[in-house]
Amino acid sequence: MVNELHPLYVLLVDDSPLVTGIVSRIIEEDETLRVMGVAANPFEAVEIMRKQRPDVILLDIEMPRMDGLTFLRKIMSQHPIPVVIFSAVAETYSHNAIKSLEYGAVAVLQKPGAVTSPVFQEMKTRFLETLKGAAASGSKLKLLPKFPHNRQPLYSEENLREKKIKAGKQPASRQVIVMGSSTGGTQAIEYLVRNLNPGIPGILITQHMPGEFTKAFAERLNMFSPLMVKEAKDGEVVRDGCVYIGNGFFHLLLEKRNLLNVIRLRNGPLVNRHKPSVDVLFRSAA
Repeated sequence: MVNELHPLYVLLVDDSPLVTGIVSRIIEEDETLRVMGVAANPFEAVEIMRKQRPDVILLDIEMPRMDGLTFLRKIMSQHPIPVVIFSAVAETYSHNAIKSLEYGAVAVLQKPGAVTSPVFQEMKTRFLETLKGAAASGSKLKLLPKFPHNRQPLYSEENLREKKIKAGKQPASRQVIVMGSSTGGTQAIEYLVRNLNPGIPGILITQHMPGEFTKAFAERLNMFSPLMVKEAKDGEVVRDGCVYIGNGFFHLLLEKRNLLNVIRLRNGPLVNRHKPSVDVLFRSAA
């Protein structure tokens, strides 16, 4: 059990003093977390880690001297430590953040905006829960091969276009599978969608992930899966052979309408400290 005598130690690796300052204040508000060090680049991080091993690393992607993805691969191929990627929300960065999951990152988080933002408190709750969840996954981490194989997309751009057209012609699902995944579950989802039969009923998945990254996450999964994987859209009819990833800005629900299973996205407060919430999806499908 984590308490003040045995806190979880967080190492911040980011070249922005403004960001690390905000993050440090957020972390220190939680009695179970401590900032054990701040590094402006991976080389400084290594020096800190030689003195003490962190429980979780919060890692930026764009940094001088060595980028975050390269550092992540080194960590996970030598001495795995839970890593949470801390990324800007621009499209290029979001796709790199999702790629980091392939290299062993436990989760991705968006960099905070202004502390006066009305959604800042919600972001802070998600942020702290993600760090704690990542630290708890430490004993389950596997050593990443130094030269990962079989990670090239299975489908070309032409194949993806054909798959999209075919998905639109699939019958509406009479039955629907609902799933939920939290911090550290992204690799399990990828394994699942890579190995499912295309004829399976439609699948709705709530993944605890910021909304800035769920579209990129769905697009990446789609490159590896025989099913059509996409970010869920409000009012869309659930179809066989399709996987719908909940938009991270909204709760994902399943609604019955004129004998059809329809996707609904609803805004609202956090439920059990999460939005989207697995509980909300499951209750809607019951």
